[in-house]
Amino acid sequence: TQQLLEGLGVMGRPTPLRVATQAAALDEETLPRIRRIENARLVRLRETGRGEELEIYHDRLRQAVVESLPEDALIEHHRRLFAALSASGSGDAEALAVHAEGGGDRANAAHYYALAGSEAARALAFGTAADLYARALALGERDAGEARRLRIEMGRALVNAGRGAEAAQAFLEAARGSDSAESLELRRRAAQHLLMSGQLDEGMETIRTVLSAQGLAMPATPRRAVLSILLNRLRLRLRGLGYKERPEGDIPTSELRLIDTCWAVSGGLFLSNTIYALDFQGRGLLRALKAGESLRVARALAFEQLNAAANGSHSRKRTREVRTAAAAAAKRANRPLATGLATLYSGCAYALNGEWRQALELSDRAARIFREECTGVAFEIDNAQIFSLFALSWIGDFRRLAKRLPPIRRDAEERGDIFMATYVECEIAPRLLLAENRPSEAEETALAGIRRWPFPGYHRQHQYVLRARVDGCLYQGDGARAWEILDDEYEELRASLLLRTQMTRITAGDYRGRSALAASFTATAAEAAKLRGIAATEARNIHREKAPWAEPLAHLLEASLAISSDDASAATSLLAAAEAGFEAAEMRLHAAVARHRRGGLLGGDGGERLTSDAEEWMRDEGLREPVRWVDMLSPVAPEP
Repeated sequence: TQQLLEGLGVMGRPTPLRVATQAAALDEETLPRIRRIENARLVRLRETGRGEELEIYHDRLRQAVVESLPEDALIEHHRRLFAALSASGSGDAEALAVHAEGGGDRANAAHYYALAGSEAARALAFGTAADLYARALALGERDAGEARRLRIEMGRALVNAGRGAEAAQAFLEAARGSDSAESLELRRRAAQHLLMSGQLDEGMETIRTVLSAQGLAMPATPRRAVLSILLNRLRLRLRGLGYKERPEGDIPTSELRLIDTCWAVSGGLFLSNTIYALDFQGRGLLRALKAGESLRVARALAFEQLNAAANGSHSRKRTREVRTAAAAAAKRANRPLATGLATLYSGCAYALNGEWRQALELSDRAARIFREECTGVAFEIDNAQIFSLFALSWIGDFRRLAKRLPPIRRDAEERGDIFMATYVECEIAPRLLLAENRPSEAEETALAGIRRWPFPGYHRQHQYVLRARVDGCLYQGDGARAWEILDDEYEELRASLLLRTQMTRITAGDYRGRSALAASFTATAAEAAKLRGIAATEARNIHREKAPWAEPLAHLLEASLAISSDDASAATSLLAAAEAGFEAAEMRLHAAVARHRRGGLLGGDGGERLTSDAEEWMRDEGLREPVRWVDMLSPVAPEP
């Protein structure tokens, strides 16, 4: 029975009675002795759907038994267990691998770890599958071709597990030593997942190699990218969005690979380097429409909604046209991925037009489609979550924002996803810290987040940090510092061409106007006049965008200017217009700020009801210091 106990300890799991007794060199007629040690609570024997199974009674006893075994005895038990499991046909691949490895049989261990990886992948346990493939590869008992196949399988499993940066390394390793066509495709996949997980340096280096091999190149400068975008848009307008559907097998592989390469760049760079992303989106869409492969057309048209919506209210008609074409293409493709992408980017387009409720609904719906019906879509889920958080932030739904953030943050950290983690740290977390009245931590969090983004150039992530820092200063009543931070960085923002997107122009104009106004309160008379002039100009610029959601932002800024100039009548009228506009746009926080300011101007019982109602709403949303939020979003000169 000692042999039996030791074997069960090494097995570490419920074991078929036949296997346990064979490994211990016993026969099944020893059942009475097994019953005795069972009664002594050393083992447990039970009937299952697979027959009788035996296991050590509790884990502490198992651990003590295994720790007491000398090395050679442990190896011998692994060998016996591997032989018994193999003979019985009842052992799963991972158990066979563990005992083969424990018994020093590297070749069989590698074989069964690879088999276990495939079984885990079929069961959708992709993280486990990737780890098992890695163990098979680490044993090194296979030829180069088989090792390459395993690395590709490991890369696919890592993609499906949402571990894009690790997947990229598996693909790059597999690309070494393979033929040129396969190597190019593996490098393309690697580049895509590096870019989508925020590994921009290595991702850009890899994608440039892939582009060069296909006769493509990155634009030399952002301005050249803009010229390419405009040329592609003209071509697209002339040819239209129609296409003749063709089976994938009828299209040259080289052309499909070009389309996929353009997709890798456009998807990977959209939320960091939008100009380059939109350039490759246009190139890829034209090629996809010409090729006519249904999924690639649906994918490209889905993403084109962002291209159309980049100019916001100035391109509503075009956005609707592309949305209709994308929905039709997704229906023709008849694939969950196509439906999910059309839904996701429709939601993103609504967000770029300031239609927050539709953006939230569609982004959440897309996330459900990706989770429930697709694999290998961690980046798409990231985007759906980003635009959901973005919409909730503008709606002012801080309770849902605070509830959603922790699991998203934790998941990004666990997967090593720099892209998602940086967005959370630079954009959303600082806002929630302000809600908790922790402004210093808000700024520190944003700055720590951007330090994790050590890539050259000025990206959207830098703009998120700029806004977080400016709002933090205004929240604390330090308008001079807010303006100093903004003024130091604004030329970089302008040179990045991010302001070509209407959403960015409007939001930057809003916080630039608020900062200039707040800074004027402590400036010299001449400087104050200049700063107020900047604030007034930004309000006019926002009006010129003719975006319904942004009009009330301009009204609120103008009302703040009027209050600071002691023009209560004009301010009251502007605040009423701002509040009505915010309510129509479902920007409830901003509406509460406008209501609070209007109540302060009206005074009396009516005014007090307005201010108390606004403060109560903000506290219900978790904003601990409502008045500071009012001063941040609508700065006014302090009382003398």
